[in-house]
Amino acid sequence: MIGKIAGIMVCALMVIGMLPCSGEAQDNFKALVNEKKYQEALPMIMKRLGAIYDTRIEWKRVPTDIITAKRLEEKINVNEEFRKRQAKGFFIEENAELVDLHLSAARCLFAMEEYQSALNHYYQALRFKKVEYEKDDAVYYEIAAVYKRQNLMNGYICALETAYTLNPKKSAYSLELGRACYQTSDKKKSVFHLSRYLEAEPDGKAEPALFLMLANLCQDTGRYLRAVEYYKKYLALKPDDAPMQFGLGYLAFAHTGDYILARACLEKALKLLPGDDIYRRSKANEYLAEMAMQELDYEKAVTLFLNTVKFQDEIKTSLEKKDKEVAAFDADLKKTRAELLKGNKPESYQDYEAKLDELGRMERDRKRVLYEYERLGAGKSRWNIAVSLERLERYRDAIKYYQESVLFNYNAEQARERLLKLQLKINRGY
Repeated sequence: MIGKIAGIMVCALMVIGMLPCSGEAQDNFKALVNEKKYQEALPMIMKRLGAIYDTRIEWKRVPTDIITAKRLEEKINVNEEFRKRQAKGFFIEENAELVDLHLSAARCLFAMEEYQSALNHYYQALRFKKVEYEKDDAVYYEIAAVYKRQNLMNGYICALETAYTLNPKKSAYSLELGRACYQTSDKKKSVFHLSRYLEAEPDGKAEPALFLMLANLCQDTGRYLRAVEYYKKYLALKPDDAPMQFGLGYLAFAHTGDYILARACLEKALKLLPGDDIYRRSKANEYLAEMAMQELDYEKAVTLFLNTVKFQDEIKTSLEKKDKEVAAFDADLKKTRAELLKGNKPESYQDYEAKLDELGRMERDRKRVLYEYERLGAGKSRWNIAVSLERLERYRDAIKYYQESVLFNYNAEQARERLLKLQLKINRGY
């Protein structure tokens, strides 16, 4: 009998010796996580978590069938039970091992693209520790990465804001928040974080694109003077960016009244803009002409407005050409359709469908050109030329452009009145 007991004890000791202790198991899974062997590390982590939670009897609920069997004859006041209910708080207890296990499980699941399970483990880890400033921001930053991977921008921004709150000294959070909010309607928050990041960055280290983003944001929110400053900082780094030179020129002309800056930027933009950028070239001449009119330099205004007319005529010629191309192509397509309806050449049906697609593309291209032409404001240019010529007492020339203004239906009623008065002046010998 004693021998049997001794044998059992020896076997038990051997089994216990073969089982690794929790410290060894922890070291094992950590090594696997560091080696990015997530598939192997995760079962070890889950096994250890299961072993810990199995010991927590107070967290387990008594099976419902047992409660029912015990209280068959008892009367239960449901309302009273409902009033007595107590919600548990988010924080449970300080437990470094559970925090480490849940965080490791979350990182493994994130690498394995099981994002919802990863989020569950991240939040469970936070329930077993008190928040530490300038330390736990790393956990919330990892949570933000999980939301970002799923394109859940609200969750991404919220987690990133929490990380920023826990560690405001880390300017990288402001950079990410600024870029994330740039795509949303919360423009002021984006301005705050991008400005804060640029203040924290040493001079000359910031990306030029950030100054451009801030300029656009300030312009969108009506902070035009600040927008001008950011445009200037951007153009100091990228002086040959023609569209931005044009943008700053327009901003100074239309919103701040700085005509010196507007003229300098628009003239530089005209030198840098490619020849096929007709819209910006035409508008730059138009803004320069309007400034000349306000400064009573009507000769210069007429010259610049005539430049805009040239650009408008170029687009009009292109539009007429496209109209002819669309009409010719449509006529050819109708012939192909007629042949198909007669039952001739059924093999040409695929060719007919391809031509339909091509016709759709041509019509879209024509609409784009028409939209550009309408944006140039041909009627407005003619009206301003006529007004400038009238101020210069070139009445016969002014009549021509007032007539064109009527044709474009721009200030048509006033243009007709001016035509009558100018004709009277000419008849009277003025």
